[in-house]
Amino acid sequence: MNHINPAQLSNQYCYFLEDDAFRDTDRPGFRRRIINGDGLQLCFWRIAGGAVGSFIHRHPDHEQLGI
Repeated sequence: MNHINPAQLSNQYCYFLEDDAFRDTDRPGFRRRIINGDGLQLCFWRIAGGAVGSFIHRHPDHEQLGI
């Protein structure tokens, strides 16, 4: 689980959307940041213009939220 320093809460926008917190994926043009909780995973995506779209997939064991 990612732990949040209370000092970071003063500017949550920067904490969650900092560019250097995103990691490249094996798909060209797709970068993501994953934040895991006890029962939830939140994925923030950065998708470059012109990148080939995502494929449909599912997670039968849990819910998923992506931004």
